[in-house]
Amino acid sequence: MKIKLAVVIAILAVFVGVPLISPRTAAQTQRPSSYSPSIEEPFSVVLARDKAAKSRVMAAHQKLMEERYDLARRVDSKVTMTRGKPIPVGPTARLKGGITWEQLSKLSPDEIKDKNLFPVFATSARRTFGRRHGISTNRS
Repeated sequence: MKIKLAVVIAILAVFVGVPLISPRTAAQTQRPSSYSPSIEEPFSVVLARDKAAKSRVMAAHQKLMEERYDLARRVDSKVTMTRGKPIPVGPTARLKGGITWEQLSKLSPDEIKDKNLFPVFATSARRTFGRRHGISTNRS
């Protein structure tokens, strides 16, 4: 009986006594919240800046799309989707250096890499849109 009482007292001492020996301040126990505000500017300021930059961003994005893709409408008149909507055909990605898809198909992967001929969209897919109102068009 004395052993059980000693074990219970020891367990209580560990769970109750340790916090009493080393009390934590409120700053130490408070963890950063994922719900804390991430925008430090007022919404009205961000909205005004985004509205002012919209036409410039849209024009830069359109230019970038036209560089990377052939945006001409090419459809197959014989094949349609449900309700008769025509299906687009052909590659839309533009290749670098004026090379054709047929010429590209005859090159080895090493030649394509050495000549930097891979389609633009594939080499820049890692970039994120914008970088706050700017569109990166570098080809690195």
